[in-house]
Amino acid sequence: FDDEYYLFAGEGSDADDMEHDKLEDSSHNTYVDHDPLDYVYSNLPDHTHILKHAANCDHCKAKKFVSEAPGFCCRSG
Repeated sequence: FDDEYYLFAGEGSDADDMEHDKLEDSSHNTYVDHDPLDYVYSNLPDHTHILKHAANCDHCKAKKFVSEAPGFCCRSG
């Protein structure tokens, strides 16, 4: 060990202490039936809005939707 280790040896935590704490904490763990993603999936809608398809672009063959302007994808070349 270098001199700096001995200067700060009493402060903070030591790697050996951390391993000991982890061992103690793991012996007291209990299984909890809790999914952390429940909050994310709890507010999903029952149905979704899907846009209606229109004919594909004659020039670039891009998939288009009803509400798109005629030259939205490639401006016809």
